[in-house]
Amino acid sequence: MKQSMLDVLIYLLEEYDSSQADDNERQWLTSELVLAGFNSSDIGRAWGWLDDLAEQVESNDLVTGFEKSNATRVFSDQERARLSFEAQSFLISLQTSDLIDSVTFELILDRLIALECADDELSMEQVRWVVLMVSFNRASRISQFVALEQLIFAEPGADIH
Repeated sequence: MKQSMLDVLIYLLEEYDSSQADDNERQWLTSELVLAGFNSSDIGRAWGWLDDLAEQVESNDLVTGFEKSNATRVFSDQERARLSFEAQSFLISLQTSDLIDSVTFELILDRLIALECADDELSMEQVRWVVLMVSFNRASRISQFVALEQLIFAEPGADIH
């Protein structure tokens, strides 16, 4: 992946509430990102990625949440090519632990596939950051987001409870 695009997204998540940026704030943030050393094309792709996320969150918030069921989510060929078995297991464990709902799960998958990558398979670090970004924009309860954030930054191999 062009790590720079994800770096821009991470920088925006850590430093600013970019999901609520109006046009003037976005221009200012873009200037700040350029001053921080990010490439303008990576910045533009990051804004597009965030715009798509915001649009999907808004439209999916109108959808009634899926009832929890015993159904098994089968990953598509494209998803399996981009996500390691570890990443797939991680995402499923988030859903079965009720840290994310079905709609958030699907949004995360969409945003993972939308990342521009040089490598076919995404790293666990990339997966964790995307989970955090989508959940930040979608979490209905702050406690849910805090639990997820603690998990994201936990030591590798930590159990999910």
